[in-house]
Amino acid sequence: MLATITQNLGLVVILIAILFLGKVMLDLLVHLLHKKNADHELSESDNPAFGVSFFGFLTALAIATLAGITPGDAPYTTDIAVMAVHGAFTVIALLIAWVVNDKCILYRIRNADAIFNGRNLSVGIAEAASFIATALVLAGAWSSGGWGAVILWFVAGQVMFIVVMLLYHWVTPYDSQAEIAGNNIACAFGFSGFLIATGILVGKAVAGPSSHIGTDLRDACLYLAIGLATLVIIRLLIGRLFLRTPALNKEISVDRNPNAGLAEAVIYAVTAFAFTTLM
Repeated sequence: MLATITQNLGLVVILIAILFLGKVMLDLLVHLLHKKNADHELSESDNPAFGVSFFGFLTALAIATLAGITPGDAPYTTDIAVMAVHGAFTVIALLIAWVVNDKCILYRIRNADAIFNGRNLSVGIAEAASFIATALVLAGAWSSGGWGAVILWFVAGQVMFIVVMLLYHWVTPYDSQAEIAGNNIACAFGFSGFLIATGILVGKAVAGPSSHIGTDLRDACLYLAIGLATLVIIRLLIGRLFLRTPALNKEISVDRNPNAGLAEAVIYAVTAFAFTTLM
């Protein structure tokens, strides 16, 4: 048992090193693209918007790095090598997802300006959710086969997140991007929960050995479509069941009630988790 504890502590040290590498890479990108100092934003400026996005990035990096690691099932050195490879690839993938979020998901919002200058916490929450959703897809993709399949599912996941953003905008009577741009935290919670639920669904859909890429894509899209349809139906019941009000949209867009947004986010995530666990 002592040997197992020692080995697990060693893996924790490796994980911390990977998280630090991710921080260094993100700091560098922040400086190169936005001429900002990440450490200053976190410590001196006390910028909560960047803090939420940044620690969402680290959480996502940990989720994807640890995916597929079961101490004892493989030699210790193999676990270390797998963690290192997963971590390095995840850092790159998350930084790409950061750009996709800015240009394609929240395409009407200048994320960097909103976070660094506007200190918009809602945008920070949405970015954190995008990181975590991407990590959930990668966590499922590691088991699908070779690197070609992993890269394919990463790209497919980003495309699906863009489609999901359009779907969320369609099912909500208010302008979700305008609400997030206006720092409506309630809307940011709901939107982020929908993104993370999508990550849970896609991650489950792509998990397992890959057979034929066309068949796998078809099955993943069908699985996601059924899951999202379930989430849309569930949304109609959230206000009545958990807030004792039929006016969920008013609670979010007019009253800006963060409890309504949290209820929406949690029910999305729980529903997606149940959907993927029970099927």
